[in-house]
Amino acid sequence: EHKTVFAGTDGGGVYRTTDNGTAWIQLRNGLTSADVLSLAIDRNGITYAGTRGGGLFCSDNNGNQWRAVNRGMKANTVYSLAADAWGNVFVGTEIGVYYLSMDSGEWIARHKAVTSRAILSLVVKNRSTAFAGTNGAGIFTLVQ
Repeated sequence: EHKTVFAGTDGGGVYRTTDNGTAWIQLRNGLTSADVLSLAIDRNGITYAGTRGGGLFCSDNNGNQWRAVNRGMKANTVYSLAADAWGNVFVGTEIGVYYLSMDSGEWIARHKAVTSRAILSLVVKNRSTAFAGTNGAGIFTLVQ
């Protein structure tokens, strides 16, 4: 069975394969930063790409066209992304803040016990809890 797989690159944007990696297609249309550090797909099939310097982008057409979705964000680099089964998207940035969108577009700053370190990884445990791995400050529990 062939599934769609996305890969972010340092300088090449996003690539997509639908044949288990035999052929890759570059997808940069709309990306203002080609350094893609993180990717996630939400429950509605919207693909998110976190970039270095360009913030966050999304695509609702399998990566063929990207648009910036940075409204409410104060960060320019997105190191990590996690989408949960309840429609939330968590965004780990260079300023140690994570963002949560209840409507896939309006980002809300959350500072619950997270230091000013970069959030390099995120994982969702359940509807109300996620974990953030930071650059040198340990792991934090993010409770909604």
